[in-house]
Amino acid sequence: MGNEKAVSGNTIPLHSRPITRALASALRASSNLSEVVATTAVINQGRVLRANSKRTALDDKKSNNAPKRRAVLNDITNVTCEDSYSRCFNAAKIQVVIYIYTQCCFLYWFLHGNYIERQRLQLLGVTCMLIASKYEEIYAPRIEEFCFITDNTYTRDQVLEMESQVVKHFSFQIYTPTSKTFLRRFLRAAQASHVMPSVEMEFLANYLTELTLIEYECLKFLPSVIAASAVFLAKWTMNQSSHPWNPTLEHYTTYKASDLKESVQALQELQLNTKGCPLNSIRMKYKQDKFKSVSAFTSPELPDRLF
Repeated sequence: MGNEKAVSGNTIPLHSRPITRALASALRASSNLSEVVATTAVINQGRVLRANSKRTALDDKKSNNAPKRRAVLNDITNVTCEDSYSRCFNAAKIQVVIYIYTQCCFLYWFLHGNYIERQRLQLLGVTCMLIASKYEEIYAPRIEEFCFITDNTYTRDQVLEMESQVVKHFSFQIYTPTSKTFLRRFLRAAQASHVMPSVEMEFLANYLTELTLIEYECLKFLPSVIAASAVFLAKWTMNQSSHPWNPTLEHYTTYKASDLKESVQALQELQLNTKGCPLNSIRMKYKQDKFKSVSAFTSPELPDRLF
């Protein structure tokens, strides 16, 4: 009896003991099943918290992979927009409009203040595409069509739940001038003196602007700066005999050539792919004949006298 008391005095408290089948059966027989359930829930919660803390620590150590994840997602988005997205809406006889710039803006905006698992990045991508379509168009495509372009990886309810999270993060205040917004106006100013608008220059400026969507370092530039730099570099690529900047462009963009030096050089690095980026969906897209194969164009070195 004394030994039994000694043993019981040194037993491990229930909440600290592992829940085995034998212990569960013994407690069930003594009507302590609810305690088993509660203890198991506490243990499981602790395991989840430890797992999440490990994942968070691992992600903190690999935070330099965040730009790569965003770039890959935007590259996949371009493929989706060109292939599955177009086929889906063509089949439904809906006019295809690509909201790639607005979508990427929403994507970066959300990721700036939220952590999301890698497995749900595609869900976030199509959800931002859905929100962008509502922002840009009067009649947005149905949610089921966005599920279809992910090969039904996600359900309608999952997309709706993610949409709720995204717009709540934005406090339902969705406003975003993108580089495409400025590019339309700047291109008109650039071609004001042309008798016939240069289609190649327009495609090339759009190509250079889209390249910035997969380059994390370009987030430091304002959308208007990117658009102005794309026009600058496109004009320089097409014609080196004259200065790519003029008083008309300076008036409508409000930027001097000297203001664009850093951004134009960054765009030229993307154009020449000096870093060897393996993400090539945008390059392949603009290599098609319908875009005049502008991704094959190269530009000579930028002399300091241009700025």
